Amino acid sequence: MSSHHFVREGQEPALLIASAASLQQAEPLLEWVPLVIVTEETLDHVQAWGIKIDAVVCLAAHATDIELQLLEQMPFVVLPHQPGDDPIARALQHLATTRHSMVNILASSTEAMFRRAADFPALQITLLSPDVRWSLSTQFEKWLPAGSRLYLRPADSHTLTMDGLETVENGYQATHDGIVRIYGNPPFWVGEPV
Repeated sequence: MSSHHFVREGQEPALLIASAASLQQAEPLLEWVPLVIVTEETLDHVQAWGIKIDAVVCLAAHATDIELQLLEQMPFVVLPHQPGDDPIARALQHLATTRHSMVNILASSTEAMFRRAADFPALQITLLSPDVRWSLSTQFEKWLPAGSRLYLRPADSHTLTMDGLETVENGYQATHDGIVRIYGNPPFWVGEPV
């Protein structure tokens, strides 16, 4: 029996590297050979890893320089934006228009990053910071051992229904070994320590 799996293009989560990350953090995400998008600020850092870069989000004025820098990476796409435009939104727009449904974003967890996701409801977004994995959802169900920590960030102020969690300083923790359930509408962010 073969251990190879066939994944149609666009089904695997794309990888958007929006801030400096370690190759060790990115390696598990590269296993299925995803579409890799980098920002202009992370290009040199990621290029040093020796991986295939599929797209670069950059200032329109720098597009020619980026094309020359990545000549050996052909084919690739340059996603230009104007000064003052949001490069992350440009990358997410590209993914949505090319019918990708999922994206893992390596970035620092900032309020701006959380807010951007609301503009792209067709994308299933996972935000990976160095210490927390954030997922946007309307429901979360997972078996957790007692004492496991979770963080919640409602996109707007609304009520969440929770089962199996208690409030602790700076977050929540599982009250017992078992299934933890969280429901809410509109979607909310669930953070799990990594």
